[in-house]
Amino acid sequence: MLRLKYFLSEHAAEIPDFLDAKSCVTSYLSQSLKDRMQNLMQSLSVGDAPVVYGKVEEGATLRGPVYVAKGARVETGAMVVGPCFIGENVVLKNCTIGPGVAIGAGTTIEDSMITRSLIQKDSVLKNVQWSEAMIGNKVHYNGEHSK
Repeated sequence: MLRLKYFLSEHAAEIPDFLDAKSCVTSYLSQSLKDRMQNLMQSLSVGDAPVVYGKVEEGATLRGPVYVAKGARVETGAMVVGPCFIGENVVLKNCTIGPGVAIGAGTTIEDSMITRSLIQKDSVLKNVQWSEAMIGNKVHYNGEHSK
């Protein structure tokens, strides 16, 4: 709880105006990850179909409730399975994201598979296969194995 309070105090400006932070925190603490993602998507007015404010290239796939924020780019070969939240200026290259993933602003994910995870802002992730992960701000990680 203390970490969550710290996160909110440090990042309150990043929470969209239309989200009530207190109710989001209360809901977050009392729900499963699946329920949390569904409630987030409902609060963003995302139904069963994707809501796209960014760019989805031909050959990219969005399935189910997916929110793609302005400036985000889902490139050819990427697949996003909802419920998912893709923040502003996120770049997804040749990866499979979701279900149950929230990605913070300015993050790039390439050649990866991520499910049921929270990735904060300004991270660069390559060659990862993660489930149920929580990744902080400004993480640079390449999971490629050296020979």
